[in-house]
Amino acid sequence: MNNEELRALRHELGLPVEWCAERVGGVSARSWKYWEAGREGKATPIPEDVQTRMRALAIAIPKALESA
Repeated sequence: MNNEELRALRHELGLPVEWCAERVGGVSARSWKYWEAGREGKATPIPEDVQTRMRALAIAIPKALESA
């Protein structure tokens, strides 16, 4: 997952930066924004565990909404 994919997935799921930073990444909102934007036009590595959690949310959230 690259920086743009992370941002797009967060937007698609309707999750705010602050929520993802705290609950998915265990980091500050500033760090999360750094992952999404990269630095000085360069891609920033996104930790594997964060990628895994975001992919899991992409499956779980729609399923939860279907059951509601």
